Amino acid sequence: MCKYASVVLLVTPQGIPLVRNPKKFDAPVWKLPGGKSEVGETAAECAVREMFEEVGIRLSVGDLEIVYQKDKGAYVQTIFRAVLPLLPPLKEMGDEWEEIRVFKPQEVLADRENFLYKHVSIIEPILQKL
Repeated sequence: MCKYASVVLLVTPQGIPLVRNPKKFDAPVWKLPGGKSEVGETAAECAVREMFEEVGIRLSVGDLEIVYQKDKGAYVQTIFRAVLPLLPPLKEMGDEWEEIRVFKPQEVLADRENFLYKHVSIIEPILQKL
């Protein structure tokens, strides 16, 4: 059975919601909402669940477009993009105590040291067009 690590780049006019968990990194950085799949979940189902758990936004599988996918051996890394016309209300904190903040694409590109490099390096072309 395939395991996935899925994250979502949610694009809204108000910005892009990102999360960070001070408990998971030596120096906490902001990252795209997401995580590892549960038994039987597809990459898209995982992304939808993680987006709700971490940020409080309900997406559907149909909202997601794959922008990157790579087999890492133990799992398949998948980055999805979803576009909404308005940013829905966010949770105050994720289910695993993640902080949540909305960033403009230019903020992410200008201050890369505070963002998870492997996410920013992949989504950079998308952010530059926003």
